[in-house]
Amino acid sequence: MATLVLAEKPSVGRDLAAVLGCSEAGKGYLEGSDYIVTWAIGHLVGLADPEHYDEKFKTWDPAHLPIMPETMRLVVLPGTKEQFYIIKKLMQRPDIGSLVVATDAGREGELIARYIMTLAGWRKPFTRLWISSLTEEAIRDGFKALRPGQGYDRLYKAAAARSEADWLVGMNGTRAYTTKFRTLLTVGRVQTPTLAMIVKREKEIETHVPKPFWILTIDLGKFQAKWFDPTSKDTKILDKQQAERIQKQVSGAVAEVLDVTSEEKQRPHPLLYDLTELQRDANRYFGFTAKKTLGLAQDLYEKYKLITYPRTDSRHISNDMVSTLPDRLRVLSAGPYGQLAQQLCEQTPALDKRTVDDTKISDHHAIIPTNKPAAAGLPADAGKVYDLVVRRFLTQFLSVEVKVNTKVELKANGEVFEASGTVIKEAGWAAVYMGLKDEEGKEETSLPPIRVGERYPILRVNLKADQTKPPTRYNDATLLSAMEGAGKLLEDEELKEQLKDRGLGTPATRAAIIEKLIDTEYVTRMGKYLKPTPKGITTVSILPELLTSAEMTAKWEQALTRIESGQAEAQPFLKAIRQFTAQIVVQAKSETRDIQKDKVSDIICPRCSKNLVEKKGPHGKFLACPDRESCGHPQPIQKVSKQKCPNCKQELMIELKGKFGPFLKCNGCGHTMSKKTTAKGKASPNSDREREREALKVHGRNV
Repeated sequence: MATLVLAEKPSVGRDLAAVLGCSEAGKGYLEGSDYIVTWAIGHLVGLADPEHYDEKFKTWDPAHLPIMPETMRLVVLPGTKEQFYIIKKLMQRPDIGSLVVATDAGREGELIARYIMTLAGWRKPFTRLWISSLTEEAIRDGFKALRPGQGYDRLYKAAAARSEADWLVGMNGTRAYTTKFRTLLTVGRVQTPTLAMIVKREKEIETHVPKPFWILTIDLGKFQAKWFDPTSKDTKILDKQQAERIQKQVSGAVAEVLDVTSEEKQRPHPLLYDLTELQRDANRYFGFTAKKTLGLAQDLYEKYKLITYPRTDSRHISNDMVSTLPDRLRVLSAGPYGQLAQQLCEQTPALDKRTVDDTKISDHHAIIPTNKPAAAGLPADAGKVYDLVVRRFLTQFLSVEVKVNTKVELKANGEVFEASGTVIKEAGWAAVYMGLKDEEGKEETSLPPIRVGERYPILRVNLKADQTKPPTRYNDATLLSAMEGAGKLLEDEELKEQLKDRGLGTPATRAAIIEKLIDTEYVTRMGKYLKPTPKGITTVSILPELLTSAEMTAKWEQALTRIESGQAEAQPFLKAIRQFTAQIVVQAKSETRDIQKDKVSDIICPRCSKNLVEKKGPHGKFLACPDRESCGHPQPIQKVSKQKCPNCKQELMIELKGKFGPFLKCNGCGHTMSKKTTAKGKASPNSDREREREALKVHGRNV
């Protein structure tokens, strides 16, 4: 009997097939003597839309809400249904006796496989492949250590519960608020509190009142010093007259050194990358969006086999991986870090708990390089992300960075000044980052040898006027940090602890959440910064607080973790979700405030039959489908003629521009006619072919 292997993507399926000796190509699968490898294309099966339960739900009618099916149905997703039926047919082959689930090792990967297995009717034994790298060695080792599939039942139950809860809240919340305000308002347990954080930051910026202050520095030739208040330690002078008085008082004076203190500080190496930290650094160093970094990291994992599984939230590796590290270092010894990597190969230092800690690993370990050498033709942007992963990996083997921080206190005519400088005593792991701009763009200054009692003539006094600045808008890097640390905003200590390691969303979904906020026109990019739109701001103002805070996600994660660990069942959680969903609908229907919304036109979207809305773009106004995520059809604003349709006698004709010039079209029945022909008073033909002939005649072409 053969074994069927189900991968999550075609590229991963081909990698598995190459190792398992499956070289005979079929449509949607690769076959060998012992294994048949097939693949999903992400989600092939999903929860059914409301209209699958009742035709009436095709219409977004608030009277139908809340929509709460007794049992959630699974359906084949239309875009990938062909591949699903290929998998189903393979699962029904009598010569296949078992299945290896080889989708991504995590909650979502488990859901993809189990939904397919459920709808395809799989009833035979199955095992689980759980690997974090797609190198040949990792795949072989993984197949030698296949785990019983039932051992992941609880992971699946948690994933299914999350999926159903998202459906109930998202579907009902979106329909309730969209129908209430007649503009598309999408609601989600992660996207909504993320939007609320962006809106809150914008309000802090808008309400900020600048306060003037002055900074006074003295030039002592070999170094500079800054005025400060010895009581409050503040370097800002809030009164202009005081600042000018001090400037006059110390001009031409001599500053005497009162105190010199030097402190040696050790900075340990940074933790390895998880996806969020990698996205943050790629944004800081190269300006990459979170979405772009995820795509590049996925290519490095799947296509080039250069890094381990990127969609991880762990920043450590396990003890059983330590033996694989010399091979990874040997591969790097041929690259730009050859000398350092070769040196580490010869005597690999012991790693500390900041690198190796089994207790800090969830579904996958941290992102590290594989034992495959980088190809010469690696695309530039992918190479930048790979470079970050390599640098961070190498820091784990190096000593601490040692800095000597020196502070000098001086006095001139009764006023106190301070100067500070830093000297790097031992670069340690930080040497790996030489050549990359400091994350915060700060340059460290050093001081000359200074002793207590020394006197320095003040050569120049500089007085600089400034004012307090509002907080900076989020960019991809800072928003990712805010999403990751969202639990800090909660007052409940237990919930705060629950979100401590997870935050809003997962490393794999945060980039998509940011892009969805942009696609739904809640947020817009202003250069590298993210700014909420008026629609986003007013949406947050009318949604219930539980939807806009991280508290709901914290409670969900708390419940899902308990389901995953076997401490709780899914049904009580889903019962509570249904009650919460009903509350959302009631609150939406009773809302009396208004929201800034797009102007709804009478023009019907030709793709999905929703009313097009008026938008404002860089080149003026245009019409677009309000459902940007699944449709987004755009078209220019059409001029309405004064003539009624000669076919249906009801609708006014709209003027359009065609390949051969302007023509008229009925928005109701679709009847078209040449504008020039109409001007002569001739009836326009009805059939498509006749209309085409007439249009060609009008433009002087023989048919």
